Amino acid sequence: MQSLINLEHEMLATTLIIEDDPARQRRLLSWMPDGYRSVTAESAGKALALLSKKYVDEYAAIVLDHDLQQQTIIPEDRQMSGTTLVGAIITNVPRWVPILIQSVNVSRGPEMRTRLKKAGFSVEFIPMPTLTAEVFEPWVREAVELWDDMQ
Repeated sequence: MQSLINLEHEMLATTLIIEDDPARQRRLLSWMPDGYRSVTAESAGKALALLSKKYVDEYAAIVLDHDLQQQTIIPEDRQMSGTTLVGAIITNVPRWVPILIQSVNVSRGPEMRTRLKKAGFSVEFIPMPTLTAEVFEPWVREAVELWDDMQ
């Protein structure tokens, strides 16, 4: 994981990728535009920590999965999912931060999108099998431009 704050304490636009499947993590990271920063949370518990108020000002975008039990770190990870993280996002993340839900869970993914949209977020739901680099890379670039405008 990359450090969230560099040595000069200068904030850098970061895409938070919440994904427990290592192959999907690699795919998403390979689609990141050159020179753009990302941090990955492979479990719900780690994602909750990264969604604390301490870090959220650096997030230009959040990529969110629902089923996060593949890489549990603490026992509580087995009971948590993307649905759990939606509450932390609503509580801590500025409403202008766009969210991309890339879950293959056809019922929970749309439920998370609805809940986040009702809270005022811009949300896309694109299941991972249909998500492409041609869609992902411009989405990240646009999110970082928005983040720059909001600073």
